[in-house]
Amino acid sequence: PPPPPLRPAPETLDVLGDPRLAGDLRRARLEPDAAARPYEEVRRELAVGGDDDDRVSDGSAQVSLKVPAQEQLAAQPAEFRRSLHELLLRVGDDPFGAGTALAAGEDARRLLDDGGYWIVYKPLDEGERVVVEALRRRLPHAPATRREV
Repeated sequence: PPPPPLRPAPETLDVLGDPRLAGDLRRARLEPDAAARPYEEVRRELAVGGDDDDRVSDGSAQVSLKVPAQEQLAAQPAEFRRSLHELLLRVGDDPFGAGTALAAGEDARRLLDDGGYWIVYKPLDEGERVVVEALRRRLPHAPATRREV
């Protein structure tokens, strides 16, 4: 029989159980800045630097990447940064690809690089629900930055 998967699915978390963090994510409106590059361009770079598992799904091509997001996160309250850090720890610490699509509207997803994870989140239209997906760890050859959010 084939070996079991290395990590259980899904890698996507619905933050419905933490309404304060969900509300903070919505209000923070963390967005890629003007220097953001199309995610397709980042995908190509990943394909050159690693194996297929390092590549991101074609469905993510419309997402833009902001590098880094520390400036945006630093402007947020400390409690929000702690909550987001705890959320990322819940997602896991192992590298993984973008195998789980967020609910409808791929182009509405928001992707940030906090120096440790690429964070994708999508505020949903149903009240204060927010879905968060930590896509993967940074590549080993990426510049070293602090992991704390």
